[in-house]
Amino acid sequence: MMPNTSEIEEANPLEIEEADGNCTDCPTGADCSLRDGLTEDCIVAKRGHWRPAAGAMEFPSCALGYRGLHAAELAKERCCSAGCRRNTSNASGCDFEADAQCKHPYRGVLCTGCPPAGYVRRGLNRTCEPCEGGASPGMAVLAVACGAFFLYAIVVAVLYRIRRSHDAAKAELQSQVKVFLMFMQILNGLPDVFDAVPWPDNFRVFAYVFSFVNLEFFGLFSFTSCVLGLHPLDQFMVHMLVPVFLVAALCAAYATSLCCLPARDVSASRAVRALQREARWEMVAKIAVFIVMTIYPGLVTRIFGMFRCTEIRGIAGARWIHDLEEPCWGAGSRHGAQLFPAVLAMLIYVAGVPLSVLLSPSFSMGAT
Repeated sequence: MMPNTSEIEEANPLEIEEADGNCTDCPTGADCSLRDGLTEDCIVAKRGHWRPAAGAMEFPSCALGYRGLHAAELAKERCCSAGCRRNTSNASGCDFEADAQCKHPYRGVLCTGCPPAGYVRRGLNRTCEPCEGGASPGMAVLAVACGAFFLYAIVVAVLYRIRRSHDAAKAELQSQVKVFLMFMQILNGLPDVFDAVPWPDNFRVFAYVFSFVNLEFFGLFSFTSCVLGLHPLDQFMVHMLVPVFLVAALCAAYATSLCCLPARDVSASRAVRALQREARWEMVAKIAVFIVMTIYPGLVTRIFGMFRCTEIRGIAGARWIHDLEEPCWGAGSRHGAQLFPAVLAMLIYVAGVPLSVLLSPSFSMGAT
């Protein structure tokens, strides 16, 4: 009778037999209790751990592949959850298949990957879910375009009603709201950006409450339809297009307001209409600054995330933290192909947006 996983871990011997006949300590994360005189090639991973290759003596924890409060639970659920002894069954030696350590349908490094076709990955837990046809970046771009059109319609309606510049009290209130939103965004991002810090679970829960302020619409996309459950690299490309669509919507709204301006008050003098145009431009500038400051933290986090790599014991080279199947900047890899867009986004958004707000008189006036 095969013991359960907890019994295996408790009965795990301290030594194994090497090829030269000598004994050595059982590696951390390994299960050496298969039989007496166990050799290196027959070692298997403990529950929640993963072996990179047949001859590897490193057994990293699968919890390294997950973020959030439930990393340890997810690791035990997906890596050797039923024990990995089934991979070692022939008399002449021990068979090994890396993906056989993973619960179906998970695969790859630390069992964090999904099958290449017919599945999408959702949320921080990287849950693999079946999806006929897979994800579609084009549909995500269309969804962003629809959101931009909705913004365009709202801004046109607001601009059509403006006849004079807003007073200072309203501007001061908007500034206070922007500062409060920025505080919540920074607080929400702390556990993920500084994930090496052992944050208390209560603080993580408190910080995640404010996730809505970062406008992480890709999570909403994936729960709306599996077709919108994009790979992290596709999420990066679509996310970089969001400011372009929003700015285009604001410019189109202002242009529309200029076309409709004579119809608003035909009898108004040229000076009155000039003041009206100035007031409308002030409103567009304020809306633009508010939107940019709202999406900026999430945008910057996405860009810096492209440069975040990690080392996994037993695997040569660094891996991209958002998809451990992707070598960091590897030749011929999808992640390596995104180097130029990532650097370009760094220059345009991370450096360009603050400089624009600082140097442009129009944006400076809208921010006051």
